[in-house]
Amino acid sequence: MARAKHPDTTNNKVAIIGNGCAAAECIKALRHGSFNGEIHIMTDSTWPIYNPMLTTYYIAGKIGFDQLFPYGKDGEFDREYNVVVHPGLPVIALDTERRVVANKKGLEINYNQCLISSGASAILPPIEGIGSSKVYLMRTVEDAVKLKEAIDNKPRRAVVIGASMVGIKLVELVYKAGIEVCLADLADRIFPLAAHAECSHTIEERLSKMGIKLRFGAGIKKIEDNAAGITAHFDKSDETERA
Repeated sequence: MARAKHPDTTNNKVAIIGNGCAAAECIKALRHGSFNGEIHIMTDSTWPIYNPMLTTYYIAGKIGFDQLFPYGKDGEFDREYNVVVHPGLPVIALDTERRVVANKKGLEINYNQCLISSGASAILPPIEGIGSSKVYLMRTVEDAVKLKEAIDNKPRRAVVIGASMVGIKLVELVYKAGIEVCLADLADRIFPLAAHAECSHTIEERLSKMGIKLRFGAGIKKIEDNAAGITAHFDKSDETERA
């Protein structure tokens, strides 16, 4: 019996929006599955493919900077898998009828198939003062570099907004650096979506015993710059937090 032939995919083109780990694994699966067509990555990032989950490990000094990039830092992944990368500009249009994706520079890529794997981004609440240079995010390589520099400068006190897994990791990093820290969240407890209430309270007791201040049910409404740092103001409370 004659063996079935694979369809010719030489002229096919795949466009991928985003250059995270999901994009990398998709590319590997395509090439290992004998896809021979063009693969284009369109991304607003100028970094090679990195793993955001490793950023806190870099800040903590547990890994080096180059280890943020599990697929390599010098273009070896792109060369090995024959990928064309269009970095540094966000995608602004996706026409599924014409099968065209375009970035901010006006570059248009025709595609046969398109994968959207742009990942997540940190949420900035629409509050006064959120654009201060003393407010940091935790998601990207840029975020990690800036936050590491801030922690290395040994500030006296920090406020972490967000009682999530990332939030508690940042509390740990700040605490181990010898910096006084307050953890605040609009939710009524830590890990409100990931832990049973009793588990949350056990973790809260341990944090409190370490000297970490906890403020739950505290929605931040304003960040005020001052000579010493910032002052955080909260809804339904006159008690501020300086950091």
